[in-house]
Amino acid sequence: MESSVPILDKGIVMMRAVMERLLESVLEVLGKHHFRIEKLDFPRNIKKRSIDIVAASNERKLLIKIISSIDDIHYREAKELHGISYTLNIPSIIVSEIFNRNPMEDYVLYDRHGLPAITPQTLESVLSGSEDIYVYYKRGEFYVNINREKLREIREEKRLSLGDIALALGVTRKAVYDYERGKMDINIDKAKKLVDMLGEEILEPINVFRTPKASIDNQPDHIAEARIINEALEKGYRIAHAVNTVFDIALDMYGTRYTIIVEHHRENKVLTKAEESEKLERIIEVKRAAIIQTPRLRREVERMGISIVEGLRDLEENT
Repeated sequence: MESSVPILDKGIVMMRAVMERLLESVLEVLGKHHFRIEKLDFPRNIKKRSIDIVAASNERKLLIKIISSIDDIHYREAKELHGISYTLNIPSIIVSEIFNRNPMEDYVLYDRHGLPAITPQTLESVLSGSEDIYVYYKRGEFYVNINREKLREIREEKRLSLGDIALALGVTRKAVYDYERGKMDINIDKAKKLVDMLGEEILEPINVFRTPKASIDNQPDHIAEARIINEALEKGYRIAHAVNTVFDIALDMYGTRYTIIVEHHRENKVLTKAEESEKLERIIEVKRAAIIQTPRLRREVERMGISIVEGLRDLEENT
């Protein structure tokens, strides 16, 4: 029987080629709009990285995950990026081309485990301001973002009742009431009928670059991480645990933001994280710290400009 290994190898090569092309496309778009950019190269497995690009312009900062198909982003990586984005108060997006084995539509916002996902063309359009995004896709259907206040205001101006709108759309009065409270999504077919009745003023552009409103539960995998996370949460600081990027903890102490490396990996992994984390410091202006016990490793990491601390108290004293 013929070995399938060459076929698998070919698939991996093709996947990497697609990822590189997609990455170059995104870098080109960001460069065109005058972003300062750094590409993170940790971990080595591209699919497992929670962050591929950190970028900043005069208007905004971004954390970007690049993936050929958003189906390949698992909950763990999405949860991690969500938590980092919330903690550092920096919007995060996924840039991709495939969803459910089909090409993604341009000018549509997709949802993947609570993170916004768009195509490179959509990224270009949003950054240039040439095209507002009104349509989003979730749970197998396309929906349109409607300004609920405008919906109610214009309906009342035209002296239309909830029942009038319900009859035109083929829904219940309660559904229209929920539309006006923002409690129910409006699919694209019903949105078209609403626009025909009330005008385009009811449409509201989607804020693609939104920061998550809340983090997701942290699950530390080392006692030193657990200690600092628990202390930070007790004091009301924002904090996120990370595995698949260049630090282990992101921390926001009322506006002072840190990325922290914790020694519980092999020495070369700690050093790689330390080297790569400098890219973050350059672009998004975070402070770097590390909790390290091994004397020689402490010295090497300190030489990279990273503060060596024992715990949260040291960070508070340095802030």
